[in-house]
Amino acid sequence: SAGIERMAESGSTFTLASEFAAQGANTLSTFRPGGFGALGSESATFTADRYRPLVSVTSMIAPSPDWFVGVNSANLCSNDTWVSRLEHAAFPYDAGTDNGLAFDTFPDIDKNPRETIARITATSPKTTSFRKGSGSTVAMGIFVFELLN
Repeated sequence: SAGIERMAESGSTFTLASEFAAQGANTLSTFRPGGFGALGSESATFTADRYRPLVSVTSMIAPSPDWFVGVNSANLCSNDTWVSRLEHAAFPYDAGTDNGLAFDTFPDIDKNPRETIARITATSPKTTSFRKGSGSTVAMGIFVFELLN
């Protein structure tokens, strides 16, 4: 979507938030924390209910062509019970909107046609920035969801 492209390429979340808002009753809440730093953590509080127990989170990887980390539709309920803690590894994804192959790739060269969003893996052409010693792709962090009440 245009919202994912803007988030992945520039960090702007306004279009993405508008896309969620257009979903009407399917979206209970959206939030835009200040951004995740290279080190440390960021937190936000949001609301979920039994009709909308899924959570999605994205954050751009900067400075990159169109890479991001995210969680798509993580279910905060299991067997009709709220999960007290849920962890998701933050692996890098390619939004499929830019032809850049490395960090700080300029100028912006749009892909035409756009590709499907894909996890960057050890066999992806863009892995040199993300490879661990063994050649596997390393997670860039962890998304942690904790039940407050």
